[in-house]
Amino acid sequence: MFAVAATFGIFFSHQTLIVLTPYYVAASGSGDAVTGSITGVFMFAATVTPLAMARLLSLYDTRSLLVVSVLLLAAPAFAYSLTPDPVSVAALSLVRGVGFGIAAVACAMVISVQAPPERRGAAVGWFGLAASAPAIFGPGLAFALVGAFGFVYMFLFVGLVTFLSLAAVLPLGPMPPIPAGGAGVSRALRRSALLLPSAMFAFAALVYGGLLTFVPLYLETAEVNGSSVLFFLIFGTSIAVSRALGGTLLERFGAAVVFPVSLGASIFAVLLLALVPLAGVPPLVALLFGCGFGTAATATHAVLVSRVSREGYGTVNALYNVAFNGGIGAGGALFGVVAQAGGYAFTFLSAALWLAASAALFLLDRAMSGSDE
Repeated sequence: MFAVAATFGIFFSHQTLIVLTPYYVAASGSGDAVTGSITGVFMFAATVTPLAMARLLSLYDTRSLLVVSVLLLAAPAFAYSLTPDPVSVAALSLVRGVGFGIAAVACAMVISVQAPPERRGAAVGWFGLAASAPAIFGPGLAFALVGAFGFVYMFLFVGLVTFLSLAAVLPLGPMPPIPAGGAGVSRALRRSALLLPSAMFAFAALVYGGLLTFVPLYLETAEVNGSSVLFFLIFGTSIAVSRALGGTLLERFGAAVVFPVSLGASIFAVLLLALVPLAGVPPLVALLFGCGFGTAATATHAVLVSRVSREGYGTVNALYNVAFNGGIGAGGALFGVVAQAGGYAFTFLSAALWLAASAALFLLDRAMSGSDE
């Protein structure tokens, strides 16, 4: 219970501020490329940090690492309220990225170690629910707070909630360091059985990161004039539910069904967003992409864990987070450059190509690993 609560509080900070910090910078007058770079900087740090996590988990108690991560997430959240200067926001986001990189792997590690092998898919799903549930109301609540009170009070609120996560982290029992087994992320990437699912998911996460960063700005255009609160309510709900069910769906139907359906729904969603600029379309896009991406996220995590022994759990959890966070960061930065050059519709259209590449990697993985999953 405490592990789920800790995951929820930590990911509330992440799910809320990854949307609001780029919006904060854009509201101060920055262009799309600068706006996208805020997501890129945060996720760069969140991507690089897990590369050291297998080693850190073999040296330190997981609870201690979680305490450090909460402090690294909470302090910058308070400090954001001081200035919207892009350089300052980027520097604070870099610190938060380190904190989130530690937290994401450490939280996942608790699930991987404690869940019985026959129920690991479902357990990973519950972790996905705790990580995704804040996205149901977090961004919408933050947008509402900004509208009512301004950015300063929103950042103070998020910082306080993040800090209070310590109340769930501290009661966690000690978890002895787990041997890294001599295999780090770089070594794991030499195995196609781990590289291909990770790369497949990274491409999907790239699109997810681009949507998080630029859908709020797209919804404010005259053609769409949509509601960010409604979009992220549906988006967050669909991701949370699908992540909770993704592992169970994988166990019941197998990868041959789960991944094509989830990627197909995601491709259809971004094509709708690009080609049909009407106010009623974004909620449907939120539902389709949220369900597709959320299912793929949990299914990928479960597949990676199933392909290693217990000694490799730290490595594959770090690898999963490298793919997830790196994809999100690359998506924010890349979408910013493309949007500034070609507009939002062209940017969302190009997202379909990244998802098609993800589908191609899935087919390659199936061909190389067999069809036993």
